[in-house]
Formats: sequence, C-alpha cells, structure tokens
Amino acid sequence: MSTPAVKQSKAIKAIKAIKATKVVKALGTAKSPTAAPSPAFKLPNMEIARKAMVLQGGGALGSYQAGVFEALSRHGHEPEWVAGVSIGAINGALIAGNAPDKRVERLREFWHLVSSGPSQRLPSWAGERAQLNQWSANGAAIFGIPGFFRPRATPALLMGGAAPLLSYYDSAPLKETLERLVDFDRINDNAKHMRLSVGAVNVRKGNSIYFDNFVPKVAKGRKLEPEKVNEIGQGRVWTGTQGRSNGLVDEFGGLERAIAVAKELANLPADKDVRRIVLPVPRPLLSTFFDTEDESSVSAEEKAKSALLDAMPVDVRRSFRYASLLDHMKRGEAMLLLPFELQIK
Repeated sequence: MSTPAVKQSKAIKAIKAIKATKVVKALGTAKSPTAAPSPAFKLPNMEIARKAMVLQGGGALGSYQAGVFEALSRHGHEPEWVAGVSIGAINGALIAGNAPDKRVERLREFWHLVSSGPSQRLPSWAGERAQLNQWSANGAAIFGIPGFFRPRATPALLMGGAAPLLSYYDSAPLKETLERLVDFDRINDNAKHMRLSVGAVNVRKGNSIYFDNFVPKVAKGRKLEPEKVNEIGQGRVWTGTQGRSNGLVDEFGGLERAIAVAKELANLPADKDVRRIVLPVPRPLLSTFFDTEDESSVSAEEKAKSALLDAMPVDVRRSFRYASLLDHMKRGEAMLLLPFELQIK
C-alpha cells in the first residue's frame, strides 16, 4: 500500500522524466509531429557569408567595440567591410588601415594611449566610482586626452564666442596618432584589402559627409573622376537609361548578352557551350507548397537549427519567418502574400 509521501515521490519522478524527454526531443530531433511548424528560415553559414561591422559613436563605447573586434578576430570572423561614425570611424580606420595580424595590437595601443591621462589612472582606493568618474571627466575637459585632443592655448579664447576659432579643442594630436597607427595607403587600396566607410559632419555647414574607399575603385572601373562618382552616388537609385547617361552602364541586355560579353572578356569562342548552374537548387513543386523535406537529405546541422527554432517562443519564430520573407525578396523570388495573417489555434 502506497503512502501519500510515496505517491508524491513517484509524481515528482514522472514530471522530471517528462521534462527530460522534452529536452531530448528538442535537441535531438529535427521536427516533432506535435511541435509547432518551424519557419522557413535558415541561419546563414558564417564561414562563407560576407560580414560587415557597423560602429556607432559614443566616446568610451569605442573601447567595447575594440573588444568585440578582438573576439571576432580570435575566432576567425573578421569583417570584410567596416563602417563607422565618430569614435566608430576611428576604430574602423585602425582596423582597415592595418594588416590582419596588426589590427588588435593597434587598437590596444590606441586605447591604452587615450586612457593614460593622470585623471584617468587614479587608483580605486582614491574614492567612490562616481567621484572618480567625475574627476576623470573634469580632467579631460580641462587638460584634454593624450593622443586625442587638447585645449587651444591662445589669448583669442578671451573673446568668447567672437573668437576666430572653429573649436575650443585642437584635434591635431589625433591626426598625429592616426598617422602613426594607420596605413592610409592600405585603406585606399580597397581592391586588395578591407572596405571602409566613415561619416563625419562638416562643422562649417552642419551637413553630414561620407568617405568610402570603394568609390575610387568604382571611379577606376568606370573611368570617372571620384568626385563624379560621389555626385551621382549618395544612395540614389537610377533607372537603366539614367545609369547609361551617367556612365554607370555600358549597354542594355539580358542574360544571353551578359554571357556573350563574358566570353569576349575571357577570350572564349562565341559558339562555346556554357553550363548554367542555378543556386539555390530549385525544390520540387510539392515541397515548395507544403514545405516538406526528405529526412535523408537533411544534415545534422540543419536538424539542430530546426530544433533550436522549434524550442524558441512563438513570437520569436514569427520574427524569423518575416526575416526569411525579406531574404526571398532580396533574391527576387516570386511570392504570393495575403494582406493578413492566419493563426490556427
């Protein structure tokens, strides 16, 4: 005869067994018949995906950006394109302007330099953290930051707002630091190295201006002046006719004409047969409609990804589904979308 304590113990064991079974199913199977359908979203293969790193402004936030890049570099995931503004632009120049084996070293050297001021190196026992932070900020405002900026020592400052100066601080130390730590020839040789895009503000006009070392590459390829490329660029979208008049397009044509031109450039006979490879490989019609897959063709990696998605909350899975729709749009695939969403409960 079982006592209440024995029955309670058995119930607890049963609950644990059920939970353990659910975890095993989530981690070890691709799709469970009772599980919610996973979205048609596949995680990108980071080994072959083109990677870009976008760095925002924010002063000290830049030191965290340097740490993130160091972690990416350590695991072999360095970006091919870096874009940034303010301190992010400085970090971007330090990254793109050095060889891969020197990038982390140059970032560390820069951040050690700009953190070496007397007010920035007070020992922790000198006061509470809030007081030390305030002292450091006041010291930077009065004396500047080593290798970054310094107050202008000129009597003209006594004129206040009427002083014939663009700023209270002089950024010449930053120019000297970057010239020492950054190889600008490497940045400008985008054809062989990393792409860099940075934004700044024209202090005279208050307008944003941008630099992209991809522009000289376009100018060389299209036989245009870099200024002309910048003028017709700026994020605009041109029609084919406008592109040809701007010098961005040589001629019109479809796939057949593009293949013919490729043969000419490769010095191949015009009648040489070519084999077209369509990627990704088209799926069967029924599979396209019903999102079914042959279990034998699903890799262990795909099963793990599917199990991971199945284990996520419904709202998160829905977000991934929307992301997959954007991927289909970018690839130019035809889709039939309803102006509403059905939820069957």
